[in-house]
Amino acid sequence: MYNLVKNMLPFLEKYSGYISLILFVVWIIQMKSKHYILYLEIKAKRKHEKNEIGLMNYNNNNPNYQMQLSSGWYKLYVSYLNSRYNTLFLSLTFAYISFNTKSYYESSSDNFYKLLGISTTLFLAGLSYIQRNTTQK
Repeated sequence: MYNLVKNMLPFLEKYSGYISLILFVVWIIQMKSKHYILYLEIKAKRKHEKNEIGLMNYNNNNPNYQMQLSSGWYKLYVSYLNSRYNTLFLSLTFAYISFNTKSYYESSSDNFYKLLGISTTLFLAGLSYIQRNTTQK
């Protein structure tokens, strides 16, 4: 595992910054696009409808063991909306990796640990932002 990570460092150093920017732009599009939000709503309604049909088939085949859905399509829709923050999480992770690999190669060891502390603090602040926004809905 160590050798795998060690061999991937040049790749991560070269591409993680670009991947982070691309994922951040995708996250902004997901958050602001009315078409994407409408797509998530339609997706939630279709999935819920599919689950209802499957449940009706089960109930018809097993009349003594009836089941019912415990939530509607809206809860599924909210979970889809919250999953948009996964893209932001990946963007922050790749930005964190990019910053730390660049500072590892370009800084002295004393400066590297200072930068690592600062970047870790910013990374954890980003994670708490994501956690706060996904639990408020």
